[in-house]
Amino acid sequence: METKKQERLLGTGEKIRAIKEKLSDCNYDKIIDFFENMHYEQIRNTFFHSAYGLSDGDYILFDSEPINIGGTIHYRVSIQNFLIPLIDHVIAFFDKFKNEYVKAFEEYRAEKNIKGYFPNLKDVVVHGTEKGLKGITIKKTANFYGEWHDATILFDETYGFWAATNIHFNFPQEETIEIDETLTRYESKHDIKTTNAEFNNLADKITERRLEKEMVRIIELLVKFGNQKYDKWKNETNDFKKKSIKKLALPFYEKVIEINQHLDTREILKRISDLK
Repeated sequence: METKKQERLLGTGEKIRAIKEKLSDCNYDKIIDFFENMHYEQIRNTFFHSAYGLSDGDYILFDSEPINIGGTIHYRVSIQNFLIPLIDHVIAFFDKFKNEYVKAFEEYRAEKNIKGYFPNLKDVVVHGTEKGLKGITIKKTANFYGEWHDATILFDETYGFWAATNIHFNFPQEETIEIDETLTRYESKHDIKTTNAEFNNLADKITERRLEKEMVRIIELLVKFGNQKYDKWKNETNDFKKKSIKKLALPFYEKVIEINQHLDTREILKRISDLK
């Protein structure tokens, strides 16, 4: 079944691309290599949708694109020689990641007051101790019978688990926060690739929601990235390179014309004419 647009922003592929983009910004190339070498979308999809078979020690893909391994195309892979080592590498990676994640809790050695979204901006107390992080308190975020109460996420020493109290879930608001955080991340970037699927899906998502502030921000980003590529084309002195990058700005400018609600687009239309 084709994925609905309103679900695309949170899809597995988009999540992986978003993570890889953040890793690239931080120069964590070895972790990027892990995703490149260990994640096979075809295996994930066939397993998730039960579109596979097991025969003669092989994992067989049904209704799927083949797997490219070292330049060779495969519709079936050895369970013993390929799949099990792959799973072992994934388990080892996430075991190491879990250890590093838990270890980070130990660095919270003092109580600290910060601001945080829960889901709206609130005063938050981070409970750091000599033994590390013991939880957080979100001030006056839960309303019961007209009175505001603190919400908490605390480690229960007696029973040895994390417990939350006075928590409200608001899924539409959570979506708004995620879009805001994603927009903020792109606003900090100088440029992106034209084929950035996450950004294109984000633009589609915002266009569907038609919320004014989000629309203004995504249009500003489209203009920003379009201008960057347009200027690169105008300033290129190598004729061969100039020809190859000529139309990179077009998708951004054309999207602006498609969804614009507030800009004077005469300059953008002129640039589109130049590029065509």
